[in-house]
Amino acid sequence: MRGTAPPLPARWRTAAAVVAVVLLVTLAVVHAGRQLGDVWNPDEWYALGMNLAVHGTLGLGEEPTAFRPPGYPAFVALVLLGLTDMPDPVTPDFVLRSRGALYLAQALVLALTAGALTWWWSRSLGLGLAAVTALALALNPHFLVLVGLPHYALLHACLVLGGAWALGAALRAKREAPALLLAGVLWGAIALVRPTTLPLPLILLGVLLLRGWTRGHALRVTAWLTLGMLVAVAPWTVRNARLRGRFIPVNAQAWTVLFAASAEDVPVRPDHSNWMIAQETTGPIYERVTGESVFHTRTLYRNDVLLEDAYREGTLGNLRRAPLVYPANAARFLGAVLFRTSGLLVRFFEYIQRPDARPTVEIFRPGNPQTFERSRVTVAFKLVAALLLLPAAGGIVVAWRGADPDWLALLSVFLCLALAHAITWMDLLYYYVRLPFLLPFAALGLAAFDRARGGAEGRRGPGTRVALLLLGSLVALGLCTAAVALFPPLADWL
Repeated sequence: MRGTAPPLPARWRTAAAVVAVVLLVTLAVVHAGRQLGDVWNPDEWYALGMNLAVHGTLGLGEEPTAFRPPGYPAFVALVLLGLTDMPDPVTPDFVLRSRGALYLAQALVLALTAGALTWWWSRSLGLGLAAVTALALALNPHFLVLVGLPHYALLHACLVLGGAWALGAALRAKREAPALLLAGVLWGAIALVRPTTLPLPLILLGVLLLRGWTRGHALRVTAWLTLGMLVAVAPWTVRNARLRGRFIPVNAQAWTVLFAASAEDVPVRPDHSNWMIAQETTGPIYERVTGESVFHTRTLYRNDVLLEDAYREGTLGNLRRAPLVYPANAARFLGAVLFRTSGLLVRFFEYIQRPDARPTVEIFRPGNPQTFERSRVTVAFKLVAALLLLPAAGGIVVAWRGADPDWLALLSVFLCLALAHAITWMDLLYYYVRLPFLLPFAALGLAAFDRARGGAEGRRGPGTRVALLLLGSLVALGLCTAAVALFPPLADWL
């Protein structure tokens, strides 16, 4: 579904305005409010980035590990080396102060992504709807609070959207091979942030074949994309082979997750961390392999492949003992990716703005009643996300039937991530993966409704007006969350 592109000056001005608005809001929130990363965070990711900047090693000190992917720690290291004056040795005070540089960098990445998306979607959605969709993606409450969290979620979401854009452009390119090769390099880099997109070439191949592409053409496209991914991933795979003596494409963690997903039924809890319970399930194997009953990061890093071997045997045992547990969990995880929205991080963010807040990690544990904060913003955010489901389904149908390479690329990425989370794990910090697809597909579906009714191009029909209302409400809710950071007493009203 490709319309007439708006004039270039208008596209540039609108994209620049979107970047400016997103930067203004996110920087104001980062400057004025307490961030999630200031009071709660699995500090591991920031520590890995700091260690990489200081020692040049992904691990602890000079001791490397294959347990974690290198992408986000490398981003943190680049920010620290480029935007801060690191003391030697690094002091605890610097560790606390330097997080502001990371929040600034994440705000900039989010703003630039929103501007690029405005440009990208303007041909299909029209300039106004494209801008509002990009603003809703960047300033919805969930993404807004992720700016202040030292975690890969926000960076990964932005890279996934950039990768979808690159893939769509490559599928349309006259010189297809080099464009696909470059897109593959980008997707390889994205896989080094989170390896959930490693199966993308296979998903894309299936989509292209089902859409009627010839087998030879679809295979060539997939081959060039795969080659580009190999160019980016192979050096890290070689590093892992030298380090651990075995084939580890990105990181040695898959069997740990599969063991937890196959051990017992895992209920869908969008506002709790299932992994806090899963650690109790994985604990006995950890203790048997390491000889330690208390979890320590250094011990985990040292024994990464030994633990993977033990969890692989445990997973196979789980599948023999209770073969229906894993597929049932996979179905629940898939349903969570497709239909559920988490609002806990937004509630928690609003709560920590209070001077009397007493945040504790137990808030995230399954079973916790979470009576710490009433948030009308969170309730409204979940409601709007639910209302967008039906038009998003319509947008997926439009993308499939229209066969526009841009939207087929976005659909392929969505299918890849949905499948990856279904067969591995779905938890509190993974619900961000829905929004980069829910919002644009909903906008596409509602815009297509107007075109199906015979509306003139450039005129706003009822579908476009509904899209602007729903997506604009996400922007408004994000601004309410920002207002709580700027004026904490507003938490009592919002």
